[in-house]
Amino acid sequence: MNRRFPVRILLLAAVLLVAWMAVTALTGSRADLAESNLQANLIRITRYLNGPPPDAVLVGSSIAGRLLPDYFRPAGLNVANLGLDGSRPLFAFEILDRKGEPPRRILVDTSTLFQPLTANDDTLRNAMNSPTVGLSSVVPALRPEMRPSSVIYEKFKALRESTGGGISREPMVPRPDTSPAPLPETYGAIKAHLQKYQQAGAEIIFLEIPQGAGWADFAQGPARQLAAELNAPFWQPGPEIYQTSGNTLRFSDGLHLNGPSARLISEWVAGKVRGKN
Repeated sequence: MNRRFPVRILLLAAVLLVAWMAVTALTGSRADLAESNLQANLIRITRYLNGPPPDAVLVGSSIAGRLLPDYFRPAGLNVANLGLDGSRPLFAFEILDRKGEPPRRILVDTSTLFQPLTANDDTLRNAMNSPTVGLSSVVPALRPEMRPSSVIYEKFKALRESTGGGISREPMVPRPDTSPAPLPETYGAIKAHLQKYQQAGAEIIFLEIPQGAGWADFAQGPARQLAAELNAPFWQPGPEIYQTSGNTLRFSDGLHLNGPSARLISEWVAGKVRGKN
């Protein structure tokens, strides 16, 4: 084997890396989305860990993941999105702790609030601790948001979302029995985390993001109870949007907001945040 061949491969890789760095620097191209759930999650995590302190951070699942940071920028807000696909706020709290000082405001997606950690979170934690992700903190070109495949994927995804589409769901549906039930096993742990952030100066806001059928119903249950115990606001945009605009929300797969609807919810949240500033 020609000994020069590996050297040429390394030189070519270096040239391509420098060229890609130049392209992203000139165009400002960054990915919010990715072609896999793991890469999308790593984009959100590394952007938060490597970025300046945001005005607010949104923690939760893929339901919250649809509220992209770009949707808040017209209101002048820097909102970090830790809505992680297949995950839950309990794991996002680990990321907040890794960052150190908590953000000024934490928006808590209630959709998976009390779900325990799973093997998916173990996989994501291992990926966060990989050498490549660690090196990306000092070499921006290696950050997940800069991956060419993710940048290209986002362009096509944005084009498809901009054309509308999505599935309409009934805004209100018959509610099952709401008799008091035992609190989730994770209730105490979730409460302890949020109290810790409150004591460090963070404002906690619970956010019921519309998801599928019944998105205009008023939410009940342990999330609202926890909000009351912490003396924290409980924001629910669905009923207000329905009362003012009618059946306007659509869902890409029947559960997650499509692009235009996610932007509408983000604008509603931004307006509430701006009103508190």
